[in-house]
Amino acid sequence: MKEKFCRNCGSPIKQGQSFCTVCGKKIQETQESGKEQKKDRKWKIAFGICFIVAVVIIAGLIVLLVGKQQNLRPDDKSSQSSQISQKEVATETEQTTEKTDAQDATIDIAQIDTSNYPKISVYFTVRDLDGNDINHLDKSQFTLSELENNKEKKQNFSLDYYKDRVNQQKTVTFAMDISGSMDGILGEEFDAADYILGLMKEKSGYCVAMTSFNSDQQELYGFTTDIDKMREVCAQDREAEGSTALYDTLTNALYQEVHQTGQKYILAFTDGADNCSVSATADSVISLSEQYHIPIYLISVSGENETDVLQNIANASGGKYFEIKDISELQGCYEQIFEQQQAMNVLTYTTTQKNTDTQIRLSYTASDYRGQQEAQYCAQKPDIDENISNAIIKKVKASDALDPMTDNNGKTATYDPENAIDGDYRTAWVEGTDGAGIGSWIELDFDGVHKINGIEISNGYKKEEGLYHRNLRIKKVRIYDSDGNSKVYTLHDQFVGTDRIDFDEPLETSSLRLEIVSVYKDKQTKHMDTCLTDFSIY
Repeated sequence: MKEKFCRNCGSPIKQGQSFCTVCGKKIQETQESGKEQKKDRKWKIAFGICFIVAVVIIAGLIVLLVGKQQNLRPDDKSSQSSQISQKEVATETEQTTEKTDAQDATIDIAQIDTSNYPKISVYFTVRDLDGNDINHLDKSQFTLSELENNKEKKQNFSLDYYKDRVNQQKTVTFAMDISGSMDGILGEEFDAADYILGLMKEKSGYCVAMTSFNSDQQELYGFTTDIDKMREVCAQDREAEGSTALYDTLTNALYQEVHQTGQKYILAFTDGADNCSVSATADSVISLSEQYHIPIYLISVSGENETDVLQNIANASGGKYFEIKDISELQGCYEQIFEQQQAMNVLTYTTTQKNTDTQIRLSYTASDYRGQQEAQYCAQKPDIDENISNAIIKKVKASDALDPMTDNNGKTATYDPENAIDGDYRTAWVEGTDGAGIGSWIELDFDGVHKINGIEISNGYKKEEGLYHRNLRIKKVRIYDSDGNSKVYTLHDQFVGTDRIDFDEPLETSSLRLEIVSVYKDKQTKHMDTCLTDFSIY
């Protein structure tokens, strides 16, 4: 039998005792009190658990209600509004997915025309990555912005899709190389030009000019819409001779094109590097190209070409450089350029910028394509500088000239002053006095008053070296302007090369006169005739 203890004081209790002999408590009361205390402790534990559960439930409800309030817009508190908001979120998600799936498109800004400033026309194409034109363009798919201080200012604009621009005028200048190195392929060069002129006639809306160049540049025909007349020019016989004044020719073409309005570009073919430009350099052509943003498409046959320079000129202008291996590929290049220009879209807007370089960004966003391109132009009417060349010479005359002479083969040579501006090293002006020609002069009359920066002189008779030494050469020359002001310059005695005379300040004059002051002669000199092969003004 287990020993019992008092529940009040813990003293041992013998069997049969009614009271604890230590504390005096009844044995039954103590046991019942213990049972009540045990029940009390159980109730308190249960209450605490319930309380904690209730707190957790209430906190959860509060969090849930706050979350719903945040998801609701201030004016959408009904369950119906909540459902609409969820639909909008779903739509935005679908649109984002569509944009993410869109393919890249290439935007090529080829020309920015400021001739109608402040109205600006941006000519561009939109193609996929395979080079195919993207069709069905719409104004809503484009955004045009001017960028200033890292901020975008969106512009209002109109868009003319290229398929709707069927008969709008396009102005094209052909620059044709007829230098000596073109011998044997000159006919194919003009045949390729004739072919593309035929395509231009079929499409209509073209205004064309053509210039040839060797040591100098010659206007074969000015701007005309008579394509048949231009094709007749291509069919004419001509000889390949002289050097390559490519930079002078491109400069002149840019000056001619900038006077035109609307879409325009230059097609230039050459088979060699520039070696005799007088008034222009590669850098000056690049600078002018960036200023006017008229596309120059340069095509050259593989050989002694300054490929990097030609590439830079084409890129600066918004055009393209092609290097071909054979002249037979020229027609294909012309056709590719023609098709690209036919696919030009035009975006027109009015700028508020004045006399400052302006950066634009054109963005395209459609359901299946997206792309953007930036370009820069000067926000002003083109600042057209005058291009000085022998083209402004209206008449050339001289104080005297050697009489014509006929050789044993019956061939007659003339020594007239016109020989000094014909760009042909085989001809020359030769003074006609009895002595060395001291005081003889040759004069250029211009078509008006111009600012002349200088003159380049090919001294002596350059047909061949023996002939050069057998005749006299100019040592000192006095140059007069139309007001009678003059200055003496000294030339070099050299068979190879020319003398370039840069005036201290541009001469504003309607004429130039060159007067012989003194001459060179050597042991080989037999004839007392002073010669001048050629000169060019710039």
